[in-house]
Amino acid sequence: MVPRRSLGLLLLAFAAAVPAAASPPVRLLYERALQRDETIRATLTRDTAGPRTLANGRDVIASYERLVRLHPRSGYSDDALWQAAELAFALWLQFNETEDRQRAVRLYRRLVREYPYSPFVPRTRSAIARLDTPLVHRAAQTRSLSAVAIP
Repeated sequence: MVPRRSLGLLLLAFAAAVPAAASPPVRLLYERALQRDETIRATLTRDTAGPRTLANGRDVIASYERLVRLHPRSGYSDDALWQAAELAFALWLQFNETEDRQRAVRLYRRLVREYPYSPFVPRTRSAIARLDTPLVHRAAQTRSLSAVAIP
């Protein structure tokens, strides 16, 4: 018969291991989101982008945000916030939905606040300024969207 203390320690160890096994590694979560992100961005450069693209893009942004929520200390978290903000910006350019613009600004600001030493921080100021560009310039930005590289 197993002593009660040993059984308790065994159960505690098992309980601690189950959530870790249930959640994919942060790298895998990031790579999956990034792959979906690249597909959305490719669609945005074509004339076939429609409501489904918008919904899928927002789902990808939610995936990035989920990664940050689950793994805030990961080296992927600032990357995920940057990618999410950039995708929200791209969705706003394509679909002109205020919600996406506001989301982009919120994500850029969160990146600066929560990861002040991230290499993306210097670019956030210019990114927010791009969001405030007059509507007349948006057409040119949309045409150049395909030239925006995913870091």
